Amino acid sequence: MNRRQESQDFIETELKEENEKEKEQKNEPERKLLKESDDFEEEKSTTEGTSEDHNMELQLPQGTELTKLAGIDLPSGDIGHALQLLEFCETFGEVLQLNNGEPEILLNELTSGDAHNTNESLIVQIHTRLLSLTEESLERRYSGNSWLENFTECISVSQYPSKESFLELFNLHPNGYGGLNFSQKLRLLNFLCDEALGLKTLRLWIEQKNVEEKKKAKERLIANRGRN
Repeated sequence: MNRRQESQDFIETELKEENEKEKEQKNEPERKLLKESDDFEEEKSTTEGTSEDHNMELQLPQGTELTKLAGIDLPSGDIGHALQLLEFCETFGEVLQLNNGEPEILLNELTSGDAHNTNESLIVQIHTRLLSLTEESLERRYSGNSWLENFTECISVSQYPSKESFLELFNLHPNGYGGLNFSQKLRLLNFLCDEALGLKTLRLWIEQKNVEEKKKAKERLIANRGRN
């Protein structure tokens, strides 16, 4: 091979390499785009997987939410009924012979399964007193031998539209009242409180309290005028 041929071959080789470099440079942006696209798809897949895992976690069964009232953990759905009972006890504590702090003790006893088994419990005392008020106002005596039997009779003669649902509570549980949960006991007691609100005895007591409050307000007004 002569020098001329060698020179020509060298030039062709150089041109070929240069062309290949130009092709690589032209394809570089396309390769970057492909790589970025692959990276995005991988990240998207990972994100979707994480999102699916998160959704699965959110779909797990939730426990009963508890709210503390008067230092007692109660189901959130019962807070309104519990406040209703505490308000009734606070308003008519004098009639029911309740001391300070006893309404909260009563609420705590309702969470217990066997607190009603002793006559000293506030559950027994409050039901007995409310039933006695009912007997006094209606001028009739219940025929039962226990407060539970009298309570059942009180429900059966009530004009309350949904009284049948309360009677069923006793029939559905072999242990009667002892088989009821906190929510059911609370609603039964609130029913008895609502019945008491319509009694002549409580109406007269409320009227008497209103008269006393007006008298005290008048005395305070006269005393203030005297000081001026």
